Amino acid sequence: MRVKELEKSIANKCRLMIFEIINGNNSIHPKSKKLENLLNALTDYFDEWEKEIEKPDKVQPHDVVNFLIDQAKMTRLELADKFGVEILDRKIQIDEQMAEALAKHFNVSKKTFL
Repeated sequence: MRVKELEKSIANKCRLMIFEIINGNNSIHPKSKKLENLLNALTDYFDEWEKEIEKPDKVQPHDVVNFLIDQAKMTRLELADKFGVEILDRKIQIDEQMAEALAKHFNVSKKTFL
């Protein structure tokens, strides 16, 4: 079920539950089936929401390099001496070989840079 469909479904169930509570319907008890169904629907909704909406942004490899330089408390000049100044200016694409060398240098996975 798509997120929009879930939102409508949950909103409708919530409206019905609130209507029943306001009108003094005593069938809504903490252990009632209606409340259980509503909580299950909410759980399903949030599971779906996390899958579709909370996807992390793709971080650019050069941003990772800059972050790791800062974390290692090294200078950009030190990194440029080892890997070439182009890596700092984003003039080169980080390929497999460069990713492998950076990974070894910073002690991280090469997938970090790809």
